[in-house]
Amino acid sequence: MFSTLSITVRREAKAAARVTLGARAFSVTPDAAAGGSSYENYSETSKTYDNFRAPIGLDILRKALADNAALRGMKVTDYSLLDAGCGSGNYLAELQGDVGTVTGLEFNEGMIKQAAKKLGDVVQQGSITDMPFEDGTFDAAMTTQVLHHLEGPDNRETQDFKNVAKACMEVSRILKPGGIWMVSTQTPEQHVDGFWWAPIVPTAAATLAKHFAPMELFKKMLADAGLETAEVVIPPVPLVREDLYLNVDAPFDQTFRNADSTWALAAEDELEAGLAMLKAKIDAGEGEKFLAEREALRAKIGQTSTVIAFKPM
Repeated sequence: MFSTLSITVRREAKAAARVTLGARAFSVTPDAAAGGSSYENYSETSKTYDNFRAPIGLDILRKALADNAALRGMKVTDYSLLDAGCGSGNYLAELQGDVGTVTGLEFNEGMIKQAAKKLGDVVQQGSITDMPFEDGTFDAAMTTQVLHHLEGPDNRETQDFKNVAKACMEVSRILKPGGIWMVSTQTPEQHVDGFWWAPIVPTAAATLAKHFAPMELFKKMLADAGLETAEVVIPPVPLVREDLYLNVDAPFDQTFRNADSTWALAAEDELEAGLAMLKAKIDAGEGEKFLAEREALRAKIGQTSTVIAFKPM
């Protein structure tokens, strides 16, 4: 199910001079044990993450919870909700008033510190592939832009998504019969064509796209884990706050780049060449046209997909 986007391209007034092309891509030594991702250092980027990222698709999540509760003859206000890979806790902070209890699970210590500021002690450290909860603990679970961090570089060739499959099995295990899993992810196509700035770092974008399972494969992994896919909804807004995202100058800002893990995969020479290309377009008066053309692609395929799956009674 595809949503139609109304595109308004905005360009923020420049408060300062554009960052020079000598800016460096964020360098990460792959170490999933250190940060929960094989390519992004969330211990560092967590410090500014909430400046650029806000919860999207809350209406989709609330509708899914309400529909699920109605089918089970329950009230959403009695639900126990797990955010598996809760990051900075911005989704749980919005939804905690809707449900009975909330629990956050997060691997990265930097993100846990940010989440604790919003949620207190309901967040604990752990991995979605091996969760510290008893079988049938939760009425609902959600996972937002986490699954592509689970696989190592070898998956780019094998495309077997073994850790994503483990995550599906774990979520199925900890859900009560009739429980629901709400997953925000991307398709490989969405990652390449759903972000206006992807041509700035095309190799990095294509590389990260291989960390997203094609939708039909993901649905199969859900089914293999005993979960049925109810629907797939495409939110009409980007992951980064629109007032900051629709700014053709934004990629020159390191803190903007820290808000999306694609940039962490860009080699220094690719980043410098890409920023030079963007600067040339802007200087030629073609920057806004480039952004609008790219946004037209997002209007067709979206940037993310919210998968609603449930565990049969």
